[in-house]
Amino acid sequence: MLLFQLDLKGIACSKGSACQSGSSQGSHVLTEILSDEEMQKPSIRFSFSIYNTKEEVDYVVGVLKELI
Repeated sequence: MLLFQLDLKGIACSKGSACQSGSSQGSHVLTEILSDEEMQKPSIRFSFSIYNTKEEVDYVVGVLKELI
């Protein structure tokens, strides 16, 4: 539901990590950096580059605060 709400606000993101793309197994990256308890919670991925502005990042943060 969160991904859908973010999409409606013009924010592109995806579930899991980039290393998990196309795999039916959990992300080995997230498994290494998160505890077992944290792994039970869903994760979403945002990609940013040097071409994103501070305003764009602030917009994403603001929308996340509004939705979570």
